[in-house]
Amino acid sequence: MAFSRCDLLCSAAALLSLAATPALAQTAPETPQAPAEKTSATTPEIVVTAQFRTQRLQDTPLAITAVNGAALAARGQTNISEVAAQTPNVTLAPQNQYLGPGIIAFIRGVGQSDPNFALEPGVGMYVDDVYLPTLTGSLLDLMDLDRVEVLRGPQGTLAGRNSLGGSIKLYGVKPKGDNSGSFEATYGSYHRVDLRGHFDLKLTDNLAMRVSGVSKNRDGYVKILDYALTHPGTTVPTMATGANPQVGTLGGTSFAAGKVALRWTPTSDIEVNVSADYTRERDEPGASVLIYGNNIAQFAGSPVTKDPNRAWLYGTDGAPIPLDCRFVPNGRNSCDTLSGYDKRYVSYATFYDAARPDHQVPYKPLALNRHSNLDNYGFAGTIDWTLGPSLALKSITAYRHYDSDWSFAESAPVVPSMLNQAQSNTQWSQELRLTGKALNNTLDFVLGGFYFHAKGLFTGRIDLNYAGIDFLHGPDPTPATNKAIFANASWKPFEAFTLTGAAQILGPQGIWLCPPQSRWLHDPALHRLSVRREPAAQLRAGRAQRAVQDVRRLAARLARSRRLSLLARADGLWPGLDRLSFGRGQSASVLSQPGRGFPARDDHGL
Repeated sequence: MAFSRCDLLCSAAALLSLAATPALAQTAPETPQAPAEKTSATTPEIVVTAQFRTQRLQDTPLAITAVNGAALAARGQTNISEVAAQTPNVTLAPQNQYLGPGIIAFIRGVGQSDPNFALEPGVGMYVDDVYLPTLTGSLLDLMDLDRVEVLRGPQGTLAGRNSLGGSIKLYGVKPKGDNSGSFEATYGSYHRVDLRGHFDLKLTDNLAMRVSGVSKNRDGYVKILDYALTHPGTTVPTMATGANPQVGTLGGTSFAAGKVALRWTPTSDIEVNVSADYTRERDEPGASVLIYGNNIAQFAGSPVTKDPNRAWLYGTDGAPIPLDCRFVPNGRNSCDTLSGYDKRYVSYATFYDAARPDHQVPYKPLALNRHSNLDNYGFAGTIDWTLGPSLALKSITAYRHYDSDWSFAESAPVVPSMLNQAQSNTQWSQELRLTGKALNNTLDFVLGGFYFHAKGLFTGRIDLNYAGIDFLHGPDPTPATNKAIFANASWKPFEAFTLTGAAQILGPQGIWLCPPQSRWLHDPALHRLSVRREPAAQLRAGRAQRAVQDVRRLAARLARSRRLSLLARADGLWPGLDRLSFGRGQSASVLSQPGRGFPARDDHGL
């Protein structure tokens, strides 16, 4: 289905005219109308499964933010990085040109920006409970989502894969078999064309299929100009192949993704969900501009003892060309004389290193294609089996693979660094969870096991003129294996009190010690349990029906070894108590000194 600019503008005008019509009818005589039904002003209820049981968001005793698919669509949010706009203490952003097609994720200051396989992300990313182990390939489109859950703080005792900063979990809409569908099209600046849609079909009485897809295309908005053609008379050599000074753009995207999901319910106690997805990106390198040039352009020597015989770039007159302010198109560090262009969005990048080869840098010259590519696909199978009225088993099996390849160059003809990097990753994962209730439904528990194996491979052409090195990196394999057994239980002996405990044991290739998830007052000089009372008026603030106070996470963790971790928490509503304080001073009943965390200690007889 094609749209022309005229068609879309005409459609917009029609919508505006429809919106203005009621104003023309306000002079007509009013007719009696039946009283309108009273509408609720409350926020729509969001149901989450962060503790692997269905709970209302406001009843979940975790630091969690959940956004349903309808809210995401109403805000026009189509990318996981945009979720941070309504999530406190969360930073999500696309990777820059240097690090390729991926995401930068931080929660409460804990995260990771480097996609190196040897660095475990501080924030765990999940799609339908399938763990994504790397930042590359995790810049996800919000395609056909039911909800997004953001869990802040250390995770691991409710799922097999641990993460220090928190977790971000995306859940897709399951097939319903209601023969429904939708289609959406967007047109915008820089020839932006976005298409997304889905259809849901009933195949048999107990089998449904849902197919969803998305396509996003947009031209780049940073213009790559040939410096010689835009600055007649310069000694900078031209890299253009014709007379057009614009040789390309940065920031353009070409993205397509699709997903097929099947839902089979052979009995009322068994539900099987199977899905396959594929993502293809053929983007331009990320948009970047030069903001400062430091006048260095030689391989050997300091800025004082430059060697003119080893220049990064020679001019048409044979003299070395330094990286200086002439290549900074805009800002206070610029002395560029360019005219006729918006200098805020100009780059003089060539993706060509014209340095002469020698014994230290033998692979010169070097030319790279401008690209940022990703092929990402996976298969997942989930089985939910209700074993009894208070017992259920869940199995999650998944396979994923991606190949990524991207290039990077500085925004000037003089090249301090230039890179072409490639990553591929293959992973298998299996998780089992047994959830249930006991003790007359006062105890909720989760028992589970997790296995994960991945094979990562990195290769790169690393051209670092500023360091005087140029080499081929890899292939560099990085295997990773994770095994874990975990348990979590919440006991609610009466309505106003819940005690939660958790434990996790990791395999020999992983160690996880639960950091304290505490919200108590911390005073290094305090060595006792203390209670602070507040005036009744403050306790009733925001509570029209009753004075509600909570005891915020009384947590204590005991560990027998470096491979066993325990966590306990109490949540309750006790009259007259506003906050519970616990001083972490040196004593036989605690495991560390203030500010040093909770290392495992055997000298306390644990």
